[in-house]
Order: sequence, then C-alpha cells, then structure tokens
Amino acid sequence: MSHKTKRLWPLIRHDISYGIVLRWKYYAAALFIFILSSFVFAAHANHFLHSSGISGALGTFDFILNVFAGNKPFDASSQTGIKLSVLWLGFYAYLLSLTTFYASDDMKKSASSFILRVKSKVVWWAGKFIWCMLSVILYYVLFVLSACCASAAFGKLSALVNPYVCSEFFDINLHGASNEEIIVACLLLPFAVSLAVSSFHMMLSLVIRPIYSFILGICFIAAAAFRCHPMLIFNFTMAERNALFSPASSISVKNGLISAVCLLLFSFFTGAAIIKRKDII
Repeated sequence: MSHKTKRLWPLIRHDISYGIVLRWKYYAAALFIFILSSFVFAAHANHFLHSSGISGALGTFDFILNVFAGNKPFDASSQTGIKLSVLWLGFYAYLLSLTTFYASDDMKKSASSFILRVKSKVVWWAGKFIWCMLSVILYYVLFVLSACCASAAFGKLSALVNPYVCSEFFDINLHGASNEEIIVACLLLPFAVSLAVSSFHMMLSLVIRPIYSFILGICFIAAAAFRCHPMLIFNFTMAERNALFSPASSISVKNGLISAVCLLLFSFFTGAAIIKRKDII
C-alpha cells in the first residue's frame, strides 16, 4: 500500500463515520419513501392488470421505472398541460441534499486538523470524493432493495419488465429491447449521471454557498424536466427520452455515459485545483 493510500484511509473512515453512519436517519427516510412509493405504485398497477384481465405480474424493473421513467418534455402546442414526474424530481433533489452540503460543512469543522495529519489538501479532497461516491452507491442500493422487496411482495422478483404496465403508466414501448439494454439504460446510466452530478455540486459548494449549489442543482433538474436536450444531463436519467425507447431521440446511452465520465473527471480535478488554493489551515 502506497504512502498516499495509507494517508487516505483515515479520511475515508472519518467520512463514513460522520458522513454516512451518523447521518443514517436521512438514508432511512429515503428508504421509507422508496418503499411507500413502491407500495402505492403496486396497488395502482396490479389494479390495472386485474381489471384489464392481463395475467402478467409486476417485475423489479417496473418499480425502478416508476421513478426513472421521468416525463415527456413540455410541449406548449399539445394543450395537455404540464406533466411532471414528482417521483423522478424528488429522487434527484433528495440525493443532492445528501451530497451537496457535507464537504463544505466538514471543511469548516475538521478539515484543518486532517490536512495537517495527511499533509495534503488534495488527499483530503480525494477522501470527500470517495465519500460522495459511496453515498450515491448506498442511495441506489436502498432504492434497488426497495424495488426488489416490493416486486417480491406484489409481483415477481425478476429483471423482467411488464410491457403492458410500461405502456399504460410510463408511455414506453419496449421495441424489443433486451433485458441487458434495459438494465443499462434504466439503471446504470442514471447511476453514472448521479455520481457525476453529485460530485459536481459537491465541488461547486467549495466555491459558492452549499445552499446556492443545491438550488442550482434543482434548477438543472427542473430545466431537464421541461426541455429535452443532451446539454441538460438529467435528461439521460429519464427512460421516456432514451433513444432505446424513442429512436428519434438524441438522448442515447453512449452520449450519457460519456457526459457522466467527463463531468466526474472535471469535478475531481477542478475540486483538487480549488482546494489547493483555499486557505484552510
């Protein structure tokens, strides 16, 4: 193990303890919301299946799509009003509230002592970056766990998607997409974007107040909800806009993954450059 890695471990342990374990109530609240929304969706979807005489059961990815389906872009000419996916917006707003504030708060409380111990501001930032990724991973694990529990209780524990439910509730035509393609587009891509966006707003909180970074993130989410454009990265988290289900769309898995990786790298190196110039000690 290298010297820098040895210096990083105490920071990671600190961040896991203070940034995750001691904040367990926030993650427990997220799990409760996930389970509650899954139960409500199961009641409506199973009622639809039974009343329509459809024999198929709900699968795990039906519950995942209940959040990640998103909504169609706003079209003023359609005269159908604004259709906003509250679950989709709430999922990412809550995630940003978990990851945006911690680094800035910890920088005020214990950054100076840890930087003196590890003798590197960049190592301190790397620890916060790893914490951010671990937080997003935990958030997604809780979400997938809730989807698995709900599908086991009210449907079938499998990666299959019910095409009738997709069409009725999410306005998604599977177009013969394979299970692997659905998993990548509807789970792995949103996860990659979440890692990138969370790290970006954590980095931004080093420059401006965390509350302003959070509000800016909410604005980005809202903008993506109303307008479909690859520059608005949250578009890649909505299955309804993915080219896998809407062939004419410019929102593809490949473009989304490239954007997420670029933003993730930009956030890390920009954050490292910012923290080097900060007078913390």
